Amino acid sequence: MNTTLFPGRTYYQSSGLTNWGTFLPWLLVPFGVAALLACLMFWLFSVGHYYIVIVPAVAALVVAACVKSAVGKGHCRSRWIAAAAGAGAGALLYLGYYYCGMVYHLGTETAGRPGLLPYYIRARMQLDVLRGTHDSGRDDKSARPGKANAWLNWGVFGFESVVVFAFTIGAALGRTRKPYCEVCWRWMTREVTHFEPAQAEGLVEALRQGSPRALAGACAQPVFATVPNTML
Repeated sequence: MNTTLFPGRTYYQSSGLTNWGTFLPWLLVPFGVAALLACLMFWLFSVGHYYIVIVPAVAALVVAACVKSAVGKGHCRSRWIAAAAGAGAGALLYLGYYYCGMVYHLGTETAGRPGLLPYYIRARMQLDVLRGTHDSGRDDKSARPGKANAWLNWGVFGFESVVVFAFTIGAALGRTRKPYCEVCWRWMTREVTHFEPAQAEGLVEALRQGSPRALAGACAQPVFATVPNTML
């Protein structure tokens, strides 16, 4: 249905408001999950089962679902705040994975020195060696790790970062785009009803006039379950 059929129609625009008293408690959930998954990711790395891109992508999907739920249940309608929350959860997940490695490799005394994290990441990029899954458990020379490739490691680091932030920020932004009723303080829901094609003209006219009675009369009829049909 062409939007030019409804000249002057007002479209929904978010108020951009955030109820901090409701949003902040819900925000603890994705951040807590991100911290736990960061520890799990490093544990997988330490036992040799950290599959590049796959492991952080799966973890990011879980965190993204939690961020989306927090934005919805926390009634956050601000895209900037939701994006910041998604970025924070993503950073805690991916950088937290390296933070756990720093504490493990350099000692627990470094836990209170987050400023060392960039140096640790740089060292990891210089020393990490990628291996194929088919090399596990083999003792021949072909299975031994080769030299570290810093450029490849930085490329993987950058790509994994993009994947993680795309999932967490995208989920938050997508949730804030849903229409919200500022009066009843609830997210709106969408329902699709199928009508007989011949009713299309009457539906358009009812929408033009803003006539709830005409729409109610059309919606009271049985759902038209075959195709082609008109969808409202």
